[in-house]
Formats: sequence, C-alpha cells, structure tokens
Amino acid sequence: MHAAHTAMTPAAQALKTLQADDLFAGGEDVQQTDIAVTLADGELFEFTGTLTGPAELRNKPPRDGLHVVPVVCMHLKSTQPGGPSHCYVERAFTDATRGKAEAFIKDLKRGTPMTVRTRLAELRVSITHPTFIQPTEPTNAPAAQKA
Repeated sequence: MHAAHTAMTPAAQALKTLQADDLFAGGEDVQQTDIAVTLADGELFEFTGTLTGPAELRNKPPRDGLHVVPVVCMHLKSTQPGGPSHCYVERAFTDATRGKAEAFIKDLKRGTPMTVRTRLAELRVSITHPTFIQPTEPTNAPAAQKA
C-alpha cells in the first residue's frame, strides 16, 4: 500500500526554501533524529501550533538598530499538551530576501498548522498568569552587601 502523494503548497515550498537557504545560514552542524533536533552548540526549542490569524510582514529594526528590515510575524496557539499555550514568532529577512518572506506568508492563514524551532538561547519567555513571584538571591554571584 502506497501513501497518497500530496502537492506542496506555495507556503510549504517557500518554507522548504527558507530552511535550506536561510534558517541555519552560517554553517552550524545540524543533526536531525527521530527524537529531537539539536545543534552542535546547543539544544533547540520546538513549538507546534496553529496560526491564530494570518502571518504578517512588518518592517522592524534588526538587532544592530541601524535600519529596518522585513520581519515575518506570527501568533500561534499550541497543539501540544503540557507546553506553553501561545507563541509569538518573528523571523527577520534581509531586504534582498523580502520576496521570499512575501512568498512564505502568502498562504499562511488562521488555522494553518505550524512548527517553529529556535535555539534555547534565542527563546524569550512571557508569563501572563504567574502563580508565584518572589525575589531570590543570585546563585552564581556573591551575596549583596548590606547597607
């Protein structure tokens, strides 16, 4: 019995192109297994969910803050049990790759299933309903001097 062959949507083709050309640009050693995806220099976080609205292309300043670049922005709702419930994703492009960004978001509408991976070091966390907040002493720094 053969699995049915399905044609790639333009968004899926654009994503494939992004992964091949842009996602890990810089030559990192990427290994993929059935269990997890890891980089030679650290672990990756993976989030699977559905878009809560269409993906958008915005112009934002990059980390250097010198000029604006095209940035794909997406809000996702989790389809994974036990993980974070929502995720906001930004993926910066260069001006030269704006066309790839536009092609990528063209078919990304509300309800589109998505998987996002990032290095743990790049992950930002926002806690909207904490059940506990308390100041603590730093564990890797000398105790603060009392005034």
